Amino acid sequence: VDRGEHVGGEELGDDHPDVAAALTNLGNLHYRQDRHEEALVCYECACTLDADQPEAHYNLANLLEEAGQLDLAISEYRKVLQLNEQFRDAHFNLALTLEQVGGRNQAILHWERYLELSGVEQTMLDDEDLQWVNLARTHLDRLRKEEEG
Repeated sequence: VDRGEHVGGEELGDDHPDVAAALTNLGNLHYRQDRHEEALVCYECACTLDADQPEAHYNLANLLEEAGQLDLAISEYRKVLQLNEQFRDAHFNLALTLEQVGGRNQAILHWERYLELSGVEQTMLDDEDLQWVNLARTHLDRLRKEEEG
């Protein structure tokens, strides 16, 4: 979808500030229905229409990572963090992806930042968040041991 194209009978343009958010939501629906190609198109369009939307870049990065396009995924995760350095899940997924390409030192930094953003008071985390925190700690501990050894 480009500016000037029609969606739902309306032309896309600067006077439709919510189009990128709507495309991100549509991409999420496609993703949940395992229609990943359609989701990818929606996220790419959303990023084109509003380059400052971290959610669209994050979802695009996740799809790229799943497709094995790791360098592109890393680039998109970094865009997310440029837009919102406190986007905790982007640090988590970027660390995982960096590990896959051998970026151990950078992965360590993002694991540390993820844990920092998860908060010192981890008793406030629900069970699911606590599982993610424990997984991050496991990865971080392993990478640090590899670094020492």
